[in-house]
Amino acid sequence: MCDGIVIINKPRGLTSHDVVYKIKKLAKKKVGHTGTLDPIATGVLPICIGEATKISQFIISQDKKYLAEIKFGIRTDSFDITGNVLEEKKFIYDEKKILACINNFVGEYLQEVPIFSAVKFMGKKLYEFARAKIDVELKKRLAKIYEIKFIKFVAPDKIWIEVKCAKGVYIRSLCNDIGNFYGCGACLNNLIRIEAGKFLIGESISLNRFEFLFENNLLDKKIIKIDRALDFKKVIVSDVAKKFLYNGNKIDVKFVLGDEKFFDKEKFLVYDENKKLIGIYVRQENFLQPIRMFSGVN
Repeated sequence: MCDGIVIINKPRGLTSHDVVYKIKKLAKKKVGHTGTLDPIATGVLPICIGEATKISQFIISQDKKYLAEIKFGIRTDSFDITGNVLEEKKFIYDEKKILACINNFVGEYLQEVPIFSAVKFMGKKLYEFARAKIDVELKKRLAKIYEIKFIKFVAPDKIWIEVKCAKGVYIRSLCNDIGNFYGCGACLNNLIRIEAGKFLIGESISLNRFEFLFENNLLDKKIIKIDRALDFKKVIVSDVAKKFLYNGNKIDVKFVLGDEKFFDKEKFLVYDENKKLIGIYVRQENFLQPIRMFSGVN
């Protein structure tokens, strides 16, 4: 099996780490995910295998798109349906009010981080305080939401919305905030991640399908190579620079072949003259400085 990215459609009930463990057990290579999905969530979970684990930080930083089902009239401590109920109120459906409510959260706003999350506070993860029933002041951080679309109403108390957002947005928190703004409380009932950067749910496979393809030596057809997973420019460095190229040293820009223009501090993929991927570099003045080096990647 070659190194690269495989897009898993995460099933409900498993953590992202559960998925990593199952794939690592089969692949017997280094494996990592690119952005946590809660157990309640399903959908796009890009999994990095082998050398591709070195690019996870670049994939995590990409925008996301979700389908979320919001249940009104209930608030929970986890901001989703799996949590303990804190309050219940009557919900009266008003589509105009719903539309005005969800549009209020398009743009940037300070979002409360859920207490049941892996965000660290005083050296510990927030969920550790929650499980120990220790009250802490919940952090707020900037959430960037590009678009929220109303999809449909599901009687008697649920709606589906589509959310396009930047990294780090908690959809659970968004549902809780929408419910508070509406006036009766709400929580996340279902969540499907349909896009993570350039990775789409239509290209994803189930864990069972992954296992079948792996056992039948067919998985390489579903592996996305490292350079296809990144939208960086590509440059080739001449063989004259070999002694610098394979040792992780910076390289003078004069060794770059062709007339590709790139700017100071811009990231790009560097190949040798045999079109072998060497690494991710950044231009710093007149030099190419390596950020990530790859071995055995074609």
